Amino acid sequence: MAKKVIEFILSVFVIACAIWAITALSGADSKQTAIEKNVVVESWDIDRESGTTYVTGEIHNLNNTTLDYCEVDFNLYDSAGAQVGTAMDNITNLAGGGEWKFKAISTADNVDTAKFAKVSAAVY
Repeated sequence: MAKKVIEFILSVFVIACAIWAITALSGADSKQTAIEKNVVVESWDIDRESGTTYVTGEIHNLNNTTLDYCEVDFNLYDSAGAQVGTAMDNITNLAGGGEWKFKAISTADNVDTAKFAKVSAAVY
């Protein structure tokens, strides 16, 4: 009888741990999403210097919290609409309410347009 009680308690404990883990992980994802929604890419342009393509622009951190890490990604296309590469830049410690003038680099040739792909942000 005591063995069955111990098995029952252990089963309940394992189930409770699994529920806690699932809840904790889903909460982290929603917090991450909320942080990223408050990071706004205001504008961007394509610049070329010595055979290198850059996508330059501004990002505003509308969060009240400093971002430990922030990254911006763009897909690059030629005049026919074919993707020819990507451009990326990142920064650490972007202050809450702060502005970042990014310069995303790419070695892709024949870039005609840049389309915003995503912004990633994290608070550790």
